[in-house]
Amino acid sequence: MVLTFHVETSKAEEVMKELDDDNCLVIVLEALNGTECRIKTAGLWIDSPVGLNWKKFSKRLQHAFLQLFRSPQLRDLRLCGFNRLPLTFLCGAHITRLHLYGCLKETDASQEVLPAEETLPLPELDALVTDHELPVSYFERTISSELESAIDNLLYLYSTIFINADFAKCLEVIERSKHSLIRLSLRYEAVRVALQSYAGTFDLSNAQRLFNVCLHHYGGIPGPQAPTLGVLEDVIRFCNILRLPTSGSLRCLAFVIPMNQNENCAQFFLDSFHPEHQEFHKWSALDAALGRVCLGGVASIEILILTFEFNGQSKDKIPYGDSFVTAAEALVRKSLTSFAGGEKQKVPRVVIRIVFES
Repeated sequence: MVLTFHVETSKAEEVMKELDDDNCLVIVLEALNGTECRIKTAGLWIDSPVGLNWKKFSKRLQHAFLQLFRSPQLRDLRLCGFNRLPLTFLCGAHITRLHLYGCLKETDASQEVLPAEETLPLPELDALVTDHELPVSYFERTISSELESAIDNLLYLYSTIFINADFAKCLEVIERSKHSLIRLSLRYEAVRVALQSYAGTFDLSNAQRLFNVCLHHYGGIPGPQAPTLGVLEDVIRFCNILRLPTSGSLRCLAFVIPMNQNENCAQFFLDSFHPEHQEFHKWSALDAALGRVCLGGVASIEILILTFEFNGQSKDKIPYGDSFVTAAEALVRKSLTSFAGGEKQKVPRVVIRIVFES
């Protein structure tokens, strides 16, 4: 059974207060809770500019939500827009997958923790989807000098980076799960701002079992713009700070590279491969950066996937029609001279994808 609760309005706080005052929501939640509860997936979405303040819920409603989180059958919990969640909201839960987005942390360090909650164990998460608004302290605690963590056996991490500080927060989660993590997917919002102001490295060298890494670069600037290949500079910049696992476990490295929203971006993309084009040099720079990551040191990558997403391009205006994808793939492949290989050089198999997003 799947439970979905979705509030989409700029007046979410007023709507929630009305539901709370009338006991409408709490009665439903209490009816769903208990040992007979069959809910395996619960999605609670507050689609509002500022979200909701947990502290403004009645004690009864808070308790009903916590009982839902701790339902014996619940395995997948998805929360969006719940601010100031208690540090113990995961205690007693049986979930293996957690999705957190837009949930601002508790700012009161002296918040009350009930003695009964202190004895409830943390869940063992397999997958975490997060924008890192909630710090690692929400996922672990120390009891009798022993560290208990909900993420030390994490297998899958899906991370969204908004600002440069999120890089360090993401690496902190990776460090906690370095003996178990096998898949890492990072989506960069406003990537240019985050990367240009980040002075450190993105070091995955201690992730001993990491097998697959997908890096989704997103410019974060909405609306049509003049065609450009500035996003390639972001990929190059990230390659320069990326450090791969020293265990040799990594087999697949993928980049999702969006072309900016412009109806002429497809033609501009093709034109950029002409030697006299002002953006032509960026393709050789991309080849060099990818070569440093994939071919040097302890690199064990078998597959390199490059996906170019064309947004805002009308399909009926694609140059050369159905032949565009074939032509674009061939031009990208030709530009990656470091991956041409040779008799003695083992290089990853390069997969190039050209996709159009509506």
